[in-house]
Amino acid sequence: MDIMQKEREQLRRHFRNTSSDLDVALSTKQTSKAQILSLLRQLEDKSDRIFTIDENFKEQLFSGKFNDAEVQQEFDEMEFYRAEVIKYKSECEIRLADNQMRADCGTSSQISYGEKINRKFRLPKLELIKFDGNVKSWIGFWGQFKKIDQDEDIDLEDKFQYLVQAMEQGSPARELVESFPPSSANYKKALDQLKVRFARDEFLIEVYVRELLNLVLHQVNKNKSGMSLSSLYDRLETQLRALESLGVTTEKYAAMLFPLVESALPSELLKIWERHRSSKIS
Repeated sequence: MDIMQKEREQLRRHFRNTSSDLDVALSTKQTSKAQILSLLRQLEDKSDRIFTIDENFKEQLFSGKFNDAEVQQEFDEMEFYRAEVIKYKSECEIRLADNQMRADCGTSSQISYGEKINRKFRLPKLELIKFDGNVKSWIGFWGQFKKIDQDEDIDLEDKFQYLVQAMEQGSPARELVESFPPSSANYKKALDQLKVRFARDEFLIEVYVRELLNLVLHQVNKNKSGMSLSSLYDRLETQLRALESLGVTTEKYAAMLFPLVESALPSELLKIWERHRSSKIS
């Protein structure tokens, strides 16, 4: 619980700093729409993380370890930050609705912002994919996390915290990232070391080629009791797509892998395939 409280304390400090920057931006007529939206999104990001901790902390709050005064104080603080978010959202909407501001931003920006305000539904929040240090898990993890890495509106310190949270607890990847002191200067270093250790293309290619070969050998050894053709196709397609995402195209692996894949097919189907291929050539 102490760790949770300390994390929330730091997030609240960042929230206050960002809200101060937003106060300045809203009070300055020359502030662009992009600057205001950037600060508002940062504030919403920090508030979402604070509220998540608040919800987890409520379980401890009602455990009987706190007296009524402490419970009341905690709830007052929780509601304060929720009220602050609503206040700043309202102020930003009013500012961005100004006629002159909309003229400066251009028609396309107006439409984009209007769509956000008028949306009638709320999409479910995406959970960060946890990376456990398994090389095969890297492509899926990085496909999601690179959006955070490339977002210029997120502070490097916050990116570092997201990176830590995205590492599986107790995994070699988590140990590697946590070996760096949590600071903006170390975010890029930690990410680069993570890529060197787990995301080198040659390692990933070896893993997926090995998986492909194991799949074919398993099917051959099982003979008639092997998996169905549809399942075999789906499994092969998964490995081949992964190789393509790493730049290993069909032209590069066809001569080696196609004969192996063919050997995994039932003899009757293979004969049909050979006749079909012969007719194409002739």
